[in-house]
Amino acid sequence: MLEPQSRSIDLPGVELSADLRLPARTQALVIFVHGSGSGRTSPRNQYVADFLARRGLGSLLFDLLTESEQRMDNLTGELRFDIPLLARRLIQVIDWAGRDPGLRALRIGLFGASTGAAPAAATLRGGCPWWNSGASHMNQALPKKRWDRLGLVSILDTINGLSA
Repeated sequence: MLEPQSRSIDLPGVELSADLRLPARTQALVIFVHGSGSGRTSPRNQYVADFLARRGLGSLLFDLLTESEQRMDNLTGELRFDIPLLARRLIQVIDWAGRDPGLRALRIGLFGASTGAAPAAATLRGGCPWWNSGASHMNQALPKKRWDRLGLVSILDTINGLSA
């Protein structure tokens, strides 16, 4: 098992906590976009990140909300569905990875789970590996044929392609 490195992602006006796994000679980084009720430390996300690391893929698990925002959201639920805010944060994290000397050469894929699939989908401009981890409400709202038209591919297909 590859131990994650704790990272701090400095964005305009906010600092987000993150866990980074970079296997030796990795060529790709999967950025996790979790849904409400989940986060970078959830056992499911950690399991998937370990699974990807064993197959040579890097991963970045980060919290979309700061600790104080998360506390407020736990009480009000107002931020978990603020897709413009969450999509903007995701775009800023992708840009951050593109500036980081250790990450900028890596191909980027997105792993969107539950309501995290919405900001992931909102940021995509086509051609980026994508996987919505079984959030049926997202699959119903945005059918697979739409993803196909945008040129998006399953991250599992990408894993298979990298290991072939």
